[in-house]
Amino acid sequence: MSYNGCMSSQQWSVLIIGDIRVLSAGIESILNRSAITVERVAQASASLERVTRASYNLVILQLPLPDLDLGTFIKALRAPESASRAAGLLVTGKTSEHDFVSFFLGRGINRFVPTDAGGGEWLDALATLLAVPPRSSLRALVQLETIIRGSRSRSLAQTENLSETGMLIRGDSRHFQPGSTIDFELILPGEEMPIRGTAEIVRQTERSRENIDGFGARFVRLEGDGRRILESFLSRKNAS
Repeated sequence: MSYNGCMSSQQWSVLIIGDIRVLSAGIESILNRSAITVERVAQASASLERVTRASYNLVILQLPLPDLDLGTFIKALRAPESASRAAGLLVTGKTSEHDFVSFFLGRGINRFVPTDAGGGEWLDALATLLAVPPRSSLRALVQLETIIRGSRSRSLAQTENLSETGMLIRGDSRHFQPGSTIDFELILPGEEMPIRGTAEIVRQTERSRENIDGFGARFVRLEGDGRRILESFLSRKNAS
């Protein structure tokens, strides 16, 4: 995913917590762009008031946390009164920390990246959590087709919001696990032709934080003129 153009029209705010020295020069150069404000705090306990009072787009947290329980930090970050409750949370640490972190993935933590991961994995995580085009609140019908217990199943659902890269879908998420793919047909209001394609499930919603049962999906492939139709539709909607 390219960063060009995604960040030029908006000021992005990133908070890095911990003594993180593993980011490559290329990633640091992205974080040092004028459109991104980067703040650094050495200890998690010292950041609690900051994340609840100031709004950040992305928080990068390094494990271990010698001065604070991880669950306590997540609870404070995602509290309804927290100014950064909607921020992306990327946690980094030793590969052995993954099993501990996995309980919180999709429950407050958006992504775990090992500290010794390559630059490509770091770039992908930053692109996913930071370089996201604006999403438009939109209720539209979407027909989903997926494989459940070895057989194909179809269901109708409703989108909650939509962007050029994906959609948030309201509905039962039990059969839609992160990492799985779905085929879909999206029916946009006022458009004669539905948009068909394939999407990857990237997360399930947190009802306590988002007040919605559902899941987020990233577009992998759009058939025919689907990309053009979607971009034109969103451009008109955002301009209205």
